[in-house]
Amino acid sequence: LWRIWSPKYEAQTEKTSTPGARLDIAGALFLIIALLGIVTGVMQGPEWGWSSALTLGTIIIGCGLLAMFVHRERTHAAPLLDLSLLNIPEFRGGVMIFAIFQFEKITMFVFVAQFFQEIIGKSPIISGIAVSLAILPTLATSILIGKATDTYGSRHVVVRGVALHGTAIICFALISLTHNYLLALVPLIVWGASMPSIAIPARRVQMNAVPQSKHAQASGMNLTAQMLGGSLGLALCSALLTETSSYMALFIVIGAITLMVIPIAQATIKSAETSS
Repeated sequence: LWRIWSPKYEAQTEKTSTPGARLDIAGALFLIIALLGIVTGVMQGPEWGWSSALTLGTIIIGCGLLAMFVHRERTHAAPLLDLSLLNIPEFRGGVMIFAIFQFEKITMFVFVAQFFQEIIGKSPIISGIAVSLAILPTLATSILIGKATDTYGSRHVVVRGVALHGTAIICFALISLTHNYLLALVPLIVWGASMPSIAIPARRVQMNAVPQSKHAQASGMNLTAQMLGGSLGLALCSALLTETSSYMALFIVIGAITLMVIPIAQATIKSAETSS
């Protein structure tokens, strides 16, 4: 503390924004309204009708504003998101991986608890305990995954971890037909335990690929992608459940989307990647 308050102390900071540039308020409004339109259109599709002018109009307007946001961010002096970072394959792949990861994570948290209550007839507390038990192993597996990533590389861990993670979701979907609470806990715990195998190596690859001066921008873009993935996940899965009334179909779709991370990781993460 003395060093900080001392007159001789000089903090060294690195500015990442353009001097004199104003915050892109218009870009922020484009993004907010675009996501609101897309999510609202998808969630209300079953009620309004997928071919109705209101549903299609809302989604089209949202997509149009999203395109305007992307164009503005590429030309603005101080963009909210530095989209040039997406030219880096490892970072681009990481953004896609985290968007999918958030998609499946949020939807599983919400619809697993809902399944236990609506279909099996468990109380909210018992349903919540199941979800809590699923993520409890991450306290240990996070350490193990970190060591495995250092030993075998990020690509190896992500590909095998996602294979296990997505397969666990599909197994949960099939077991859901038995309406057996205890049996359903088995793939659910495997699902939770394998979460770090996606987050830890993917995050390391992203940060290693981006210049240190861009780490704040990279983190912001990654968070935006995660929020987008989670929002669209809830909207799409809510619509799917409303249309099909099938939790098994819902969880199979979530598992299949999760497994899409495998080709993304294989295409964007170098096989010889090592920690820096």
